[in-house]
Amino acid sequence: MSNILSMQQDASNNLNPEFYENDFETMGFIDAGKVGGSTSAFNISLERFYSRLLLNKDSKQYDIDVKNSEAETRIKLIKEKIETHKNEIDRLQNKELPEAQLILKKANDDLSDFKVNPAKYVKVEKDNLLLWLYGILSLFIAVFLYFFYSSVIYSAVFRDVSISKFTIFDSIFYPKSIEEAYSKGLAALMIVLFSPFIFLALGLAIEHIKTKNSNKYRFTWIGVAIFTFIVDALLAYHISERIYNAKAINSFGNVKPFSIGDAIVDLNFWIIIALGFCVYLLFGYIFSLYTEQRLNKNKFDETERMMKGKVASAFQHIENIKNNIRTLEQEVYSLNISITEIEKEYDKIFYSPNELIKIISDFALGWVKYLQNAKTPESEIQKIEISLNNFYSEKGIK
Repeated sequence: MSNILSMQQDASNNLNPEFYENDFETMGFIDAGKVGGSTSAFNISLERFYSRLLLNKDSKQYDIDVKNSEAETRIKLIKEKIETHKNEIDRLQNKELPEAQLILKKANDDLSDFKVNPAKYVKVEKDNLLLWLYGILSLFIAVFLYFFYSSVIYSAVFRDVSISKFTIFDSIFYPKSIEEAYSKGLAALMIVLFSPFIFLALGLAIEHIKTKNSNKYRFTWIGVAIFTFIVDALLAYHISERIYNAKAINSFGNVKPFSIGDAIVDLNFWIIIALGFCVYLLFGYIFSLYTEQRLNKNKFDETERMMKGKVASAFQHIENIKNNIRTLEQEVYSLNISITEIEKEYDKIFYSPNELIKIISDFALGWVKYLQNAKTPESEIQKIEISLNNFYSEKGIK
């Protein structure tokens, strides 16, 4: 009893004067009388009173109007958002999606057409035979040049010459060049093993520079070709001179020194140049043909990859549009639910916790006074207090 009175006094300090116009204590007294002060019926009566209180338009009509106005404003804003979403959905469904589907159809049609008629999209036809042919020729010529220059360099720099074994064939394709270079030391072996790669690289460089359109590159490749020819000519001259000197050693007469004129008319000189300089020019050209065929093959692969990429991109774009539509539809659904929830707040009364505690305490006090008048035991009155505190906790009022 004392707790109910104290709650009543504390809550009354912050109330609006309009609440004093309603005798909630009398309402509690009357309700208790209807059930003979039954403490078990108190909870039911309190729930009924609480519901009537929240829907009491007479005492809180102004607040109701304010809340309804706020709810209408919120609903209006939500409906505008829904309308915007619906317009966007309509645009996506009737404009973006059909356009994206047309792009996907065209991408699929182009890919199918490419597989049937690739020459329509790539100028040079795919030819694996030429690719393999030029590749194998490039490999064979590279192997030939490697052994040719390993023999030539060994013969020109390291080989001990005697007329009995130094022939044109041996000077060009000396089968023991690497073996004998190994016996002469690491430096000789490295030179014989790796020098041929310089000439292979020069052959590739000449062909690469020659294909450039700029005048600067045109003069550059001519310069590189001349430099390479001079190196080959020096090697050929040196080998021809050693062959000439070997013959001179084994002759019985005076032999004039070997000269450039002698080299020009010497068959050995021109054979070495022909099998060296001319062959690696041929190697550069054949390798460029192989590269061209390889690039042509790659063009088909690149074109096919590009077309498949367009198909995948168009498909992904369609999926993104559909996902956007689904997201917007879900938002519209959620917004409609929000409107329904807001509409449920129409005509509801909203009290502050202090107001509710004051009103409900007055109502409970009416019950207590009825029980006191009826000489009800104190234990029954305490049940009212316990039920009231439980009600506050259940409703989250305090």
